[in-house]
Amino acid sequence: MLDRSNGADDTSADPTDPRSDIPFGIPADVLAKASGATEEVDLQLAIYSVVAKAKGSSAAEARRMLEEEIERRQVIPPTESWMNAAVASAAVGKPYILSNEARWGAEEALREVSG
Repeated sequence: MLDRSNGADDTSADPTDPRSDIPFGIPADVLAKASGATEEVDLQLAIYSVVAKAKGSSAAEARRMLEEEIERRQVIPPTESWMNAAVASAAVGKPYILSNEARWGAEEALREVSG
């Protein structure tokens, strides 16, 4: 598997890794209830929540959705460049992956609330 710790979308995830499930198809209410142990995990959850509803949206609409979700989760995006990259990915239906640790933490939080 490639090292994609730079935040790139990891589409070559190991299917045998139980943490490799990108959580699409999870209902919006479950995504809204999930909360992470760190700010980075909450940012990843915000991205997942927006990707679930922003595919096909304009970049401006995806940005508005992400800004609202970040505010709701009370986290701060790292930089404007990060925000632009996350929005561009969300608008085409792809999650921006902050780090493998954030991704795995977000997926664990989703498993906890989805039972």
